[in-house]
This record gives sequence, C-alpha cells and structure tokens, in this order.
Amino acid sequence: MSPTASPSGIQTTVVGSYPIPSWLAAQPTTGNLRDAVLVVLKTQELAGIDVVTASCRASTSTTPRPTG
Repeated sequence: MSPTASPSGIQTTVVGSYPIPSWLAAQPTTGNLRDAVLVVLKTQELAGIDVVTASCRASTSTTPRPTG
C-alpha cells in the first residue's frame, strides 16, 4: 500500500502546469515531448501521486509543438 493510500496518509494533489524545459523548447520533437511527459509522471510517482489525470485546454503560442 502506498503512503497516500493509507488511512493516515496525506492526500496530495498537484495543480497547475510544469514549466517547459529549455531542452524541449529548443528541440520540440515528438520524442522530446514524450521524454518531458515521462519526467513529469516519474516526478509525480516519486511524490506518491497514485492517480494522474490531465485536462485539455486550447494550446497557446508558447506551447512547443512536436516536429518529428
């Protein structure tokens, strides 16, 4: 049982956006976007987040778009 699933555990949520890494902004390829998502998921896993959800919103001009 994970620490967040135990009755005495602290319920944890993450709200908001992670900053765009400079390496992703410089090279916005599909592979780099996948790597950035994996970094975020691993960070949340290490923090004890059991359920990861995403909300969809309109993309902005500052959001890197995959090129390959």
